Amino acid sequence: MNKIGDEANKRGIKFGYHNHNIEFATLANTGGLYEDFLIANTNPDKVFFEMDVYWISVGGQDPVAYLKNIQPVSNCCISKTNMWLVQPEKSTIRLFSISSTKTVIRTGSLNWKIK
Repeated sequence: MNKIGDEANKRGIKFGYHNHNIEFATLANTGGLYEDFLIANTNPDKVFFEMDVYWISVGGQDPVAYLKNIQPVSNCCISKTNMWLVQPEKSTIRLFSISSTKTVIRTGSLNWKIK
């Protein structure tokens, strides 16, 4: 990713990576997460991380704690809720489909703690 980011930067383009839940699986023989490996081996001057709080949560991590831990690697994040993965009535599985219904923060599937 560093090579791609370097080439993109030469052309005035920012190169970023958007996570999903699979990056929060444990890396074999290390006990670490794939996402942590990507971040540790990526130059933030060449690649930025667009963190998706929904997928961090689905991956089993606390989004707030995780985002605090990786600063300043991520300079933007995506916040969505009410995603669905299975349509039982149609017996289909759809990854990344978002419900067309708008959801107000604190009323959807993520546990928002507002102080």
